Amino acid sequence: MGRVGRRVAQLLLDLKQPLVGIHATDLEPGVLPLNKQTILVTEYQIEANDTLNGRLLTDIAYGYGLVPILHAKADHQGAKFMPSDDIRLGVGDRLVVLGTIEGLQRVERGSIPVGQWLVRVEQAVSAQAAFEGASVISRVCGCDMQLARTLMKQLAETLQYPLYKQQAHRLVSELSKSQVLADIVRTV
Repeated sequence: MGRVGRRVAQLLLDLKQPLVGIHATDLEPGVLPLNKQTILVTEYQIEANDTLNGRLLTDIAYGYGLVPILHAKADHQGAKFMPSDDIRLGVGDRLVVLGTIEGLQRVERGSIPVGQWLVRVEQAVSAQAAFEGASVISRVCGCDMQLARTLMKQLAETLQYPLYKQQAHRLVSELSKSQVLADIVRTV
């Protein structure tokens, strides 16, 4: 089966309790039937020429349509269960995902759609809010910090960095916590 996360699959099998939408029957390791689709548990070890190298987990979730359930950095310091979308994958990282065969095939082909949403940043209530807003933009979008700082100095301005819908909503929410007013704009 290739890069299958056998330990995660075994953990799921060991639960022995029916989960919503999952059949309470013996399962092949790494395979979960869910809503008439087969969901595979797959483990990736990120390599230099990998289609996942340099990607944010946001891309994995919303671009490829996979669910990242476990991430471990190359230095093996503490694996994170249900990791944040902000994490950028690097060589040597380990990632366990749930996904359909179609999603896994998109990863193998490197076929990922571009986000369709932009965020217009209207104002920051203070210089500190603008500083924090730039950090939020860089972290959530994965864009260069210089781009984010330049944007925050030229308000009101639209961030010319296409995002997935969920990512755009998260950015607006995180900016609001930093006292920065922003709105979502559809690109198409």
